[in-house]
Amino acid sequence: MKNLIVLLCAISCAYATVSDQQASIVRSDFHHDSEGEGYQFSFETDNGIAAQADGKLTVLGPNSTAHQVQGSVSYTSPEGQKIVTTYVADESGYHPTGDHLPAPMPIPEYIARAIEYIAAHPYKEETEIQDDSGDMHGILQQSVSKIVHNVGKALAKKAYVNRKGYYSIKVQVVCDSNLKIRDIVARWRGRAHDSRVFNESTIKERFERGNFHGRLLGDSGYACTAYLFTSLPNPSNDKEEAYNRAHVRTRNTVERCFGLWKQRFRCPLRGIFMKLSTAKTTIVALAVLHNIAIV
Repeated sequence: MKNLIVLLCAISCAYATVSDQQASIVRSDFHHDSEGEGYQFSFETDNGIAAQADGKLTVLGPNSTAHQVQGSVSYTSPEGQKIVTTYVADESGYHPTGDHLPAPMPIPEYIARAIEYIAAHPYKEETEIQDDSGDMHGILQQSVSKIVHNVGKALAKKAYVNRKGYYSIKVQVVCDSNLKIRDIVARWRGRAHDSRVFNESTIKERFERGNFHGRLLGDSGYACTAYLFTSLPNPSNDKEEAYNRAHVRTRNTVERCFGLWKQRFRCPLRGIFMKLSTAKTTIVALAVLHNIAIV
């Protein structure tokens, strides 16, 4: 019964904003069965607002019930349009329909295929998958768990081994001429390529949206674009060689920024020995402290 009271209050509040005048109720009916398993109500006002609903208690299972309500609401909008909404409210939610409501977006084909695949391949508990694997190869489920743990751990570690052979986090930094860090990304594995880190960064998205009018300088690991200038790999004339020299001198700023940052806080230079998630947060915190020290 509490749900019914809340529903009626919500409807009344919604209708109160439809018209500026004080409307009078010209018709109001309410019926409730003696066993408390259903009701019907309807009302109408003199300014064209009308509503009706039919609710009942539905048994879903041996120990499960739910209220199901079907109803409609109608009124005249300030623009003079007749607004009619029909709805069904049940255990799955509130489902309104009406010509004034926006049509749902069509489901993209690739999402529809994914939903079909998920429906055809229901989720299995991890232990059930491991039991199946163990039965297939004649080993215990506990042994399968240990193998999966060790293989996963090895793969995760390998992902953070960079091209020089040691564990690292790929850090992308954008600094200005005052060696102040303007943007930092410290969440990628050591094996990630520089261009991938930049292509999936917020700073690239903001440049492409036109939020900045400056230019970035990067090394040959990045693609040369209208906002990111890289050095020329094979300069063929004096102008191209002069451009490369100017590029190297200007881009040296970020190298000096890294040098100053590591000298100020020695842990990035010597190694950060802590949990991976903590290490990523620490790197960003050190960048903030670096900026404070410059100011």
